[in-house]
Amino acid sequence: MTPTNDETRLFAELIALTRTLRSPEGCPWDRAQDLQSMRKYVMEEAYELLEAIDSGDRAQLLEELGDLFFIVLFLLVLADDGDLFRPSEVLVNTIAKMKRRHPHVFASAEADNEQDAFLSWESVKRKEKWKDAKGSILDGIPRTLPALTKARRIQERVSAVGFDWKEAGGALRKLEEEMEEFKAALEEQSSAGTHAEIGDVLFSLVNVARLLGKDPEAALEQTNAKFRRRFSEIEKHMAESPHPLSLEEMDRLWDEVKRKEE
Repeated sequence: MTPTNDETRLFAELIALTRTLRSPEGCPWDRAQDLQSMRKYVMEEAYELLEAIDSGDRAQLLEELGDLFFIVLFLLVLADDGDLFRPSEVLVNTIAKMKRRHPHVFASAEADNEQDAFLSWESVKRKEKWKDAKGSILDGIPRTLPALTKARRIQERVSAVGFDWKEAGGALRKLEEEMEEFKAALEEQSSAGTHAEIGDVLFSLVNVARLLGKDPEAALEQTNAKFRRRFSEIEKHMAESPHPLSLEEMDRLWDEVKRKEE
């Protein structure tokens, strides 16, 4: 599907607007920015977009997509101003890469399902990264990713070369094994051992979630939201109570809120 005339015009207009903001007649704040100073805004806008996706709110999603899109265009203009590369170079490079990594669409390879398409992508990517025979399949996973997401991406990468459980049951047995090791570390009162085993348990749990087709980051965020929602009800009672609530009273209120939701 080719872009419409409106889409082409609006893209050019937004690039021009961004250049105006960076011009001597534009905005002092925009002129003062560089790639490093914009780093925090990239992260902030990305997380706001994730929140909009989770909310299902059309207006919020529309706004946050626009905000992140503008940040990307702003970075393109910054790179151009710094004589790093032209925006067109980024587009040409991205188009070429997407075609290379979708040989089942743009070449003769085949992919009958989502998993085949994913493995095809990872195979092409691996060949690109290993052209000098020095790379690792784990190269390129951002260090700044949240730990649960990073664990999932690591597991996906090694799965692409066959280092994986055949089904979730194997990963679940590994999780149970790690839980036993965690309990043993607790009994030994080993601080370092307990810390390490917590990491192993979480990594194994991510493996189970991945093999079940679940996103552990999204699952945990859903639980975070649920906890906040339920605890806010307890806080209402705390504010209305003439005395501090005991743990037993808070537990009882928690169970009441839980029953109402279910």
